[in-house]
Amino acid sequence: MKIIQKRIYEGKNIYSHKKCIRIDVDLEGYCETPSNKIPNFNFNLLKIIPELNEHRCGIDEDRGFVKRLEEGTYLAHVCEHTIIALQNRLGIDVAYGKAREIEGDFYYIIVQYEYKKTTLEIINLAIDLMNSLIKQEAINFEERLSFVRSILLKEEIGPSTKAICNAAKEYNLPVIQLANSGIYQIGYGKMGRLIEATIGEKTSCLSADISCDKLLTKQLLEIQNIPVAQGYKVFNIVDLLKKADEIGYPVVLKPQFGSKGKNVLLNIQNEKQLLKSYEVLKKKLKI
Repeated sequence: MKIIQKRIYEGKNIYSHKKCIRIDVDLEGYCETPSNKIPNFNFNLLKIIPELNEHRCGIDEDRGFVKRLEEGTYLAHVCEHTIIALQNRLGIDVAYGKAREIEGDFYYIIVQYEYKKTTLEIINLAIDLMNSLIKQEAINFEERLSFVRSILLKEEIGPSTKAICNAAKEYNLPVIQLANSGIYQIGYGKMGRLIEATIGEKTSCLSADISCDKLLTKQLLEIQNIPVAQGYKVFNIVDLLKKADEIGYPVVLKPQFGSKGKNVLLNIQNEKQLLKSYEVLKKKLKI
């Protein structure tokens, strides 16, 4: 199996209202060979990607896709489910896909995606996995998947932006990343609005500066009687331990300035963990 071309749809398209990628593939002589006719194909596939046991497929039954494998389904269909399952393994919530014949060995595969670069690399991995299963040759699958994870870490949006984008999707509003930037458009046309992290088009420079200072933000919210988590700024180890006892464990340790959840240490359960976390954070921040 080899890829002929890929086409990326970043908004509504003829296949779905979801973001999708179309992959045109050549099955290279396997268009008439179902999965159950390739030695050990089904067994090895499910061993490598057990998530496929959960796919209901078009028949909408428990282990529906496994039943299709056992009955014999075609490689483009298998590849479609593999791409979706690998995204799911990385924590990406996608489910839509389909595979259709163009002519003979030529098929197109449609898969929903959330992160473009990550999914494009997953597609390459899925194709290579199909070929390795057909030829019964080993593939450095875990190493390749680790590489995909590293791409996702760079591409994945921060928690604040993600919360806004998820809220928009709950209202069926389209969310589009502009180019390869951290800027997202919510909505279309004149009704569209741009955000970057938690900053919108109408956010003032002063507001942005305030939001970067977690302590100041907390204080301003408290002044307006908006509930916030109890917390303090500490200046040394003695102060650290005293304030932690006052709050009560578990506690969270974070720098005063920052974004995207960077250098936030969660679920610190006791004094020993707190002291260790404090030293780790000091080294990271070089203070």
